[in-house]
Amino acid sequence: MNADQRLDELLSGLQNYERTRALVTDWSLDTAHALLEGFAVRPSGGHWIQVGGSKGKGTTVLYLEALARAAGLRTGAFMSPHLQHVRERIRVDGLPVQASVLLQAMEGVLDKARQLGLEPSFFEAMTVAAVRIFVDAGLDVVALEVGLGGRLDATTAVPVDGTILTRMEIEHADLLGASLTQIAGEKAHIMRPGKPAWIQPDPAVDQLFRDHADRVGADLREVPEVAELVPTVGGFSGILRTAEFADRFELVGASAFELPALALSHACLRNLCPSGDWPLQPVARPTLPGRFEVLAGSDGWPFVLDGAHTPGSAEQVVAELERRFSQQSVALLFACAIGKQWREILSAFLPLVDRFFITPVEGTAVVPAAEVVEWLHREGKPKAQVVGNPKVGLDELKRCSAIRLVCGSFYLVGSARTHLLHDD
Repeated sequence: MNADQRLDELLSGLQNYERTRALVTDWSLDTAHALLEGFAVRPSGGHWIQVGGSKGKGTTVLYLEALARAAGLRTGAFMSPHLQHVRERIRVDGLPVQASVLLQAMEGVLDKARQLGLEPSFFEAMTVAAVRIFVDAGLDVVALEVGLGGRLDATTAVPVDGTILTRMEIEHADLLGASLTQIAGEKAHIMRPGKPAWIQPDPAVDQLFRDHADRVGADLREVPEVAELVPTVGGFSGILRTAEFADRFELVGASAFELPALALSHACLRNLCPSGDWPLQPVARPTLPGRFEVLAGSDGWPFVLDGAHTPGSAEQVVAELERRFSQQSVALLFACAIGKQWREILSAFLPLVDRFFITPVEGTAVVPAAEVVEWLHREGKPKAQVVGNPKVGLDELKRCSAIRLVCGSFYLVGSARTHLLHDD
């Protein structure tokens, strides 16, 4: 049995709430704290950053990584979910962790858990394993993406030097609350006493975040305005401006949704590493798998892969489709996890999409495809049908002379990406 197989075997025995969507009412940080303390793991050296929010967390982590690496720094990034392999969740110097390294760290975590009488979840075990790997590697900048919420997310058990909160949306309402303020209130708890925090501006929650920062003594910092923005062929140019600096940038090959991630990441790194050199002309843009990722089709019609699973992110996908592929017809392969606002997500696509293919995703609790198709028919979309699995859905997309969009779930996008990149 090789390292990848052994790793899959170990992880399959852990409760994975991301995929099962099981409702848990007794979340706590106790297990993560106990495991970190059991290893005497405390980040020492380097700059550790926690990134929370509803949308844009992963993009921001990848921008932190790319900007830091362009400045000559060694980096670690912890992300979720993964698209194709679990090793994507832990990145060292821009690459997924080696299977043997993750296996050794995970075996240590699970051995320690047994000694302490603990049963960590998949995410808790992955978080502690990531921290161990990053500490052992002696990295300069480490970015940790929150998995769910913030107050009780395992990454919040890790001491950090600064925090970033990206755009807020109503999501995971069954766990975080039904209103935007309730959800933002859960996420606000990643801010740390005496540490800087950057918040993507939003009048709906700005005051809530300011009040929370005051209560805990966090240092709420200014986020750069993206000024003098000029769309270019396949990107943007402009200035990142605060009261302290005005840094001109050239961002090639980017989508509009990347601009807040660039602004937040640049401000954070500039503050935590003031002696660093941060080249922005051009920006060292990261590769963003599954985030408006365009893959060429053999017949000239492209596939667009995007894990958008909230109404706001769906609207951003629509805006980017219209910017890049104006007046082109669109066919959609869709699945959405139970508990998401799937009707609102699909509503964003109704004016643009001609054909809908709705699929289950193996191993993931998604909204029943037949229920989605029935709703689409009622909304005046007769060209909507159930397909048996993502591969069948991709085959149907290939028959469409249209932009082929795969959206609604990172798990769906991961499955589709695997098929497309290994398609003979």
